[in-house]
Amino acid sequence: MKQEKDFREGFSTPAAMILIFSFCIIIMSLAFFSMTKQKKISTYKKIYIAKRNSESILENIVRDFQVISKEKVDTYQSDGIQDFLSKYIEYEINIEDVSTKINEEFLPNRIYKSKEIQDLLFVCGESIKTEYGWINSKISDSEKIEEIKKDFEEENIFPIVNNLPLYNIYFMDENFLKAICSLTDISTKWSELSILLQKLDDTQNLLTVDEISNILGISKSHLFFSFVGTKTTFWKITFSLQNCDTSAILAAIPDNENKISEYRLIEKNIQYLGGMR
Repeated sequence: MKQEKDFREGFSTPAAMILIFSFCIIIMSLAFFSMTKQKKISTYKKIYIAKRNSESILENIVRDFQVISKEKVDTYQSDGIQDFLSKYIEYEINIEDVSTKINEEFLPNRIYKSKEIQDLLFVCGESIKTEYGWINSKISDSEKIEEIKKDFEEENIFPIVNNLPLYNIYFMDENFLKAICSLTDISTKWSELSILLQKLDDTQNLLTVDEISNILGISKSHLFFSFVGTKTTFWKITFSLQNCDTSAILAAIPDNENKISEYRLIEKNIQYLGGMR
């Protein structure tokens, strides 16, 4: 009698192969998941270390920048700033005066809407605007100060309102300086201003407020010096480290004698760029 073949035996090998293949897929998936997880952990660790190191460098920068508060004149050519920049040159450091521009929010309307300022804005556009700066109490009015008090919801708005000059003459172009001269009623002193502009170009002999006063033939109590001085009140500092770009804003804090006592960190942004350099 012919024996019938049990076809179930023929299916055992393919079934086993499918089972083994399934196990392989699971194992490979687990291995891939594990590798991906390890890679993410490694990336997060790299980002954490890079940001932590950038924070540390920023702390050092803020500390070392304090010597600038003692300088009488701020300009990129001054010894204090040159020494500071050279100390951090490996981090591609850059500094920028961001307060010697027009702050619409902090200028009283009578000044912001004046012909001199509007003409300046027309010529320079957005490049002459800024969101940084303090309010000089000798320039502002009670309406603007009360408005600021409401915005900040407090009575004591120091150091927002103080007597530091708004702009650093070494970062003002000729149009800007002429606009301020006209606003402060010394627009007839064009010959003196011409001499001043020439002397400002001499980076070897930096002018103090006393010397500017003598050149223009006005006293240091003149309204002009509420607008114009030789110090910068807000600096933007940027640098790069381990694929991190860091930017920070340092603000000048005045003392009771209307001198800068320190530069305080008020903003910072540390951004990890990713990739490999």
